[in-house]
Amino acid sequence: MSSALAIQQRGFKVLVVDPVDEFRRASFGNAGVVSCGSILPMAGPTVHDKLWAYALGREPGLRIRPLSMPRIAPWIRSFLAHSNTASRDRCAALLQPLTRASWDAHLRLATQVDAHDLLAYRGWIRLYRSASAWDSAAPERLLLRRHGVALSDLDQTQLRTLEPALAPLFSHGSMIDDAGAINSPEVLLRRMQSVFVERGGVITRGEAKQIAFAPEKVVIATVDMQLHAEKIVLAAGAWSSQLLKRIGLRFPFAAERGYHQHFRLQNQAPDLHRPVYDTSSGVVLSPMGVDKRDIRVLSGVELGLPDSSPNYGMLQRAIIVAKQILPLAEEPSSEAWLGSRPSTPDGLPIIGHAPNDPRLLLAFGHGHIGLSTGPLTGELIASLAVNESPAFDLTPFSINRFLR
Repeated sequence: MSSALAIQQRGFKVLVVDPVDEFRRASFGNAGVVSCGSILPMAGPTVHDKLWAYALGREPGLRIRPLSMPRIAPWIRSFLAHSNTASRDRCAALLQPLTRASWDAHLRLATQVDAHDLLAYRGWIRLYRSASAWDSAAPERLLLRRHGVALSDLDQTQLRTLEPALAPLFSHGSMIDDAGAINSPEVLLRRMQSVFVERGGVITRGEAKQIAFAPEKVVIATVDMQLHAEKIVLAAGAWSSQLLKRIGLRFPFAAERGYHQHFRLQNQAPDLHRPVYDTSSGVVLSPMGVDKRDIRVLSGVELGLPDSSPNYGMLQRAIIVAKQILPLAEEPSSEAWLGSRPSTPDGLPIIGHAPNDPRLLLAFGHGHIGLSTGPLTGELIASLAVNESPAFDLTPFSINRFLR
């Protein structure tokens, strides 16, 4: 939707082909965090020490669906090759310009779609349960500070002052000050859709099955129609690789599946003012809604295929942890959600022209930062659509890095 709005502003007539299944959208289920500190990829130097825990399902922050392993084996091999300090540092350096510019892009989008009421700039907190856990994360904090991310080190007393709703389980916290949050990703997306349609955009319900190229046009085929266009933007998230395989572009790709469910804070409980991340359990707690009393409980990552059947074990464990951290109501206030984030093994998105035809523009693979960097990505894609130089060098984000 960010790409559609930005291209529409450049004078194009834009049609969006979308299954219109809001529960499948990764942005729908996001924690809402927009942080210039979101530059650390999953692939890092500590991954190799935890391989058996991942394989056996004993690591709460990251699990692998065993039946999916043969299909995502190329991704796993490439992911392990990138799980080192040099690759992590390179990824952080390349992501930093994007994440640094993301909040301003969200403010520009909010002006377009009247969404400033959904935004708050209060930072977000990584929580540590012991001094040893705090010490082990020192290299990450050093890397963030090296890239200009403002951090505040918090002791237990400071944590309780900032977030009195938290149980006294945490000895330390790290506040990423350069961060904001969206209190309802769902409402933001719906406002974007409404403005897009009001300006003459068309949203067609359907699922793209094939892309084809002709001399005067490009074609999108769904089950029951063919749509002709001057250019196509492929922004199908975790399903993007399936379409690209059909035009001969194969590369390592997987789905970072995540679960969430909402619980209300108990009546007498203090508010939670900002999202928090329990680093020991991989659980994120994010205040949602107008009154911020709805808490979105988000699980760690389950690696697999986007259409695999749900396994709610991760969510059930996340809820147990969440109720130890915050005074939450016993019964949930929403249905359980499952969504699939598009994952590249090096942690960098794919943004740019397709190598086999420049009329096909690629905008996917953002992993956990799709909602955060979505508006900025839309602006970059719009620049490419009108043959302008984008604001950032997109060479590191080209799909060609996987095709050589």
